[in-house]
Amino acid sequence: MSVCSDWNEIVSALILRFKEVDYSHNTRPRLYEVPCFGFRSVVVGASKPRSSMLRHSDRKGASVARGDAIRIYISSSSLHIRVSFHNYTTLSINFTFLSPCWPLAMIHNMFLLLVEQAISFIPCLPSGSHTVVELLEHGQNVVVVDNLYNASYEAILRIEQITGKKVHFFKCDILNLDGLRKVFNKFDVWSVIHFAGLKAVGESTQIPLAYYRNSITGTLNLLQAMNETNVKNFVFSSSATVYGNPPVIPIPETSPIGSTNPYGRTKTFIEQILMDLCAADPNFNAALLRYFNPAGAHPSGLMGESPNGVPNNLMPFLSQVAIGKRDKLRVFGDDYPTKDGTAIRDYIHVVDVSLGHLAALEKLKTNPGCVVYNLGSGEGSTVLEMIQAMNKAVGRKLSYELCPRRPGDVTNLTADPSKANKELNWKAEKTLDEMCVSLWNWQTKNPNGFEGFDVNPPAECIVDNL
Repeated sequence: MSVCSDWNEIVSALILRFKEVDYSHNTRPRLYEVPCFGFRSVVVGASKPRSSMLRHSDRKGASVARGDAIRIYISSSSLHIRVSFHNYTTLSINFTFLSPCWPLAMIHNMFLLLVEQAISFIPCLPSGSHTVVELLEHGQNVVVVDNLYNASYEAILRIEQITGKKVHFFKCDILNLDGLRKVFNKFDVWSVIHFAGLKAVGESTQIPLAYYRNSITGTLNLLQAMNETNVKNFVFSSSATVYGNPPVIPIPETSPIGSTNPYGRTKTFIEQILMDLCAADPNFNAALLRYFNPAGAHPSGLMGESPNGVPNNLMPFLSQVAIGKRDKLRVFGDDYPTKDGTAIRDYIHVVDVSLGHLAALEKLKTNPGCVVYNLGSGEGSTVLEMIQAMNKAVGRKLSYELCPRRPGDVTNLTADPSKANKELNWKAEKTLDEMCVSLWNWQTKNPNGFEGFDVNPPAECIVDNL
């Protein structure tokens, strides 16, 4: 093979070699040498990945790949790049230099070759904050929109602290269509991940109009802004509550839809809107992620759920009992047909949920139309079992009292996640103990959550100033 004289020829040669690699699951290593200017050789190989390559690790290097990870190892005479690709294959690229001089521009261009850069638009915090972290750590550009009704700008600063990357943030309500238009016109957005909305079952039965207005009208505004800027990819944060009282446990995606409360019905209506949109426009893609009960916090302890006022969900409330902010937990219902009389839910770590969203984005690149997936562990736990798990993490028994059932609650919501396991190559991996330990780590480091951090977004982050 002739010697390459410039970087463009190196890239062209590498692309040709990538196309020749057998990416099947059981492929054996295959190495290719590309002689080029300034290098003794460039070696491209494919091999089955080690499990340690499938997650972001503490090893020195960068993690920015479009698949699971990219690792960069630098010595005085060589550069080694390893990429885990679609969870199956590791691409290995070795540069051996004729001199110890580092061509940094070439390293930068290698990133451009391996990483597909795009902008994901995400409304909103706090539930989307963990997904923002994962997107940034996987090399994506992200725009975040939130009205900060139940969140804090401090979360944005924590995301930047964790990732070391700048977050494009705008304070804007999704009911503000003109504000959304400004954001979409400012950035070249390719996908939207939609977390925004009110989210408490009990509260939704008390103020249903607020839930319908916020979630339905807000989503229609979001879709309108997307339509005007030709954005065709949408990941929706749906919920297991759409299943109502399911006839089969664990619940498959084919289970009948029949939510028993306004919160769940907002999710059902939005799902139907997206299905209709995909049917009308063959270029529009939507992933409906029906996830079950997210719990836990970022392992750093820098980021976790920090609701304004009284928490509406079990685990944030329980952690506030543990830290002393609440005197006891009220357990709603002890007469369900379960092992201890309390309701069963499928709890899933927030980091696993976030990785599920990344897997869904990859799926949308195949132009699948409308697809539906459960994000859950497949294991149900009663409320009392969750209290026991939190007791273990905290090291003492937490106080609770048994109360009557709440309107709209159901006995058991446990996922059948096999479809997501197979089609998204995704699986919930973190345990119940890990959820509780990470939640307690967050709560002890941040006893009041983000409360007291009087951090206002800079003026340029207010959408009306665009």
